[in-house]
Amino acid sequence: METTQSNPVQTTTTIAVPNQNRVAGWFVAGSIISIMSLGLGVGGGYLGNQLATTSSAPKQSDTVVNNPIDNSSVVDQSSPIVEVAAKSGPSVVSIVISKDLPVYESSGRTDVFGRTRRVQVGTQSQQVGAGTGFVISKEGLILTNRHVVADTTADYTVVLNDNTKLEAKVLARDTLLDIAVIKVTLAINSELVPLNLGDSDKIKLGQTAISIGNSLGRFSNTVSSGIISGLERTITASSRDGLDAQLLEGVLQTDASINPGNSGGPLLDVAGNVIGVNVAVAEGANNVGFAIPINFVKPVIKSVIETGTIKRPYLGVRYTQVTPEIAAKEDLAAEYGALLKIETSDPVVLLNSPASKAGLKENDLIVSINGTELRSNTSLQREGQKYNIGDKITLGVYRDGKLMQIMITLEELK
Repeated sequence: METTQSNPVQTTTTIAVPNQNRVAGWFVAGSIISIMSLGLGVGGGYLGNQLATTSSAPKQSDTVVNNPIDNSSVVDQSSPIVEVAAKSGPSVVSIVISKDLPVYESSGRTDVFGRTRRVQVGTQSQQVGAGTGFVISKEGLILTNRHVVADTTADYTVVLNDNTKLEAKVLARDTLLDIAVIKVTLAINSELVPLNLGDSDKIKLGQTAISIGNSLGRFSNTVSSGIISGLERTITASSRDGLDAQLLEGVLQTDASINPGNSGGPLLDVAGNVIGVNVAVAEGANNVGFAIPINFVKPVIKSVIETGTIKRPYLGVRYTQVTPEIAAKEDLAAEYGALLKIETSDPVVLLNSPASKAGLKENDLIVSINGTELRSNTSLQREGQKYNIGDKITLGVYRDGKLMQIMITLEELK
């Protein structure tokens, strides 16, 4: 299923850090990078003040234990967040992106402007980016964002919590979600500890959320916490320059700090279950981050584990998401749904697709799948992700003002 809401394939967003490496991250519509850097410094000062305060006046929720030897007080900082960080941290990895870049040296000569000429003397592997991932199988499968490992010419290294470095190979990049699966080669009789995947359908607004990731590409296993501050968000995530945007539907919003470099890391609940995959942060805002619900990702993981690739069903149509304004302009029978009409010369119904075989036509208005109406929070693409290859679905379709029921068998997207 395809949509025409200006969603070109995404790429890695990068920001400069002091060592001139770049870190992977996506932004939603405009925080300015300089503010992020400033925020780091401000946060450090704030933390110093907090530590100074708590050393003399522990919070009421802390447990104070008297030490009979030196008569001082020890604060017991145990909490669900501390426990999640200790338990889950070893399963969160940093992903280092490297490329062979030209190496130059002085030629000993100058040009007409008096500048020293340089000549290339070879290439050298250099780090050009960083991101986060987390273990999903003991055999070495790791989940991350696609934009973290989008460069097919780069080399990828996974750095474990104990600083062990492992070469990684990209197994699959998802074309619909910003998800990728990579694999590391483990020593004989070695295995990794996968994180437990939770149930994102049961997430409640206001519940605690914990993020772990390679913040700014330099601070591995950085832990932050907050709450789930929004559900069912639809965002357009893009690179810093606003290009290469992609529509992401049904994502989670959190105020747990998500910074460049956190891309691909887990968003966890208080039991340490993964409830989302960190994907983007809103520019011009404080602590407005987004994560892909883990239930969206589970079929991808299952497919890669079972087949080594991502296999998805598809319908084979290009469409425009209907709004009341579009419905009025096109004189449609409903103010919602997927209109099989686009403003390009590309075919609307793909040749030899399940849709063409079932007889769908340009200007058809699809308003439901198996009885679920395709309203503003349920697009054709998102609803279609719930089904598998070979499933038979029934579409509610308006054609020439008349409602029809069309049965379609979904096929594998090649």
